[in-house]
Amino acid sequence: MLGEEDPAAVRKFVADFETSWNTHEMKLLATLLRDDTEFVSVMGMLSPGKILWVPNLTVSSALKRAQSANLDIRRASIQRGPELLQLNLKAIFKGAAEDPILQPGDILEVPED
Repeated sequence: MLGEEDPAAVRKFVADFETSWNTHEMKLLATLLRDDTEFVSVMGMLSPGKILWVPNLTVSSALKRAQSANLDIRRASIQRGPELLQLNLKAIFKGAAEDPILQPGDILEVPED
């Protein structure tokens, strides 16, 4: 396990996590997550932090859990590992676009309007 034999590695991990979280560097944060992570991070104006991932959790379901009225629906995105997926929330909410199913470890970001 990380840290049992390498305290310096733990300090570096914590520093990298803190930096990526505080500066919203999603690509750095994504490199720190394990493949078996079972949560979804919701960031931006919503800011509830992590929500429990469940099978078939959609973007709209995650946003309902976050409960915010000031969403910038033009700049929403999902960071999935190294991939950044841009979202059209207006179309999703109207049923005109697919409501993506989130995967464990996804980072859903919706900036302030």
